[in-house]
Amino acid sequence: MIGIPEGKDIVEVEIGVPGPTADINLFRKSQEKFDKSQPFAGDKGFQGGENITTPHKKKPKRELTQQQKDENKALSTNRIFIEHLIRLRKDSGLILRK
Repeated sequence: MIGIPEGKDIVEVEIGVPGPTADINLFRKSQEKFDKSQPFAGDKGFQGGENITTPHKKKPKRELTQQQKDENKALSTNRIFIEHLIRLRKDSGLILRK
């Protein structure tokens, strides 16, 4: 699922992609459907995409700064809506499991 930064709208849903496919690769294909300046928000699986805000990752043997932790918290607060929708889809059986 792809949502806009405020996390209140679902703008793309990809279902049934065969085989292992990275989230960022699915996003890059879907991103072509949107305006080039459209911002997005995603989890760590979307790092490396254009116009997408993702959480900071902790580097080996280093801690995140307090500012990075605060930014991650703000991002996760906005993304919780989409995470709940994903859970509901899984719980209802709408997402097929292998």
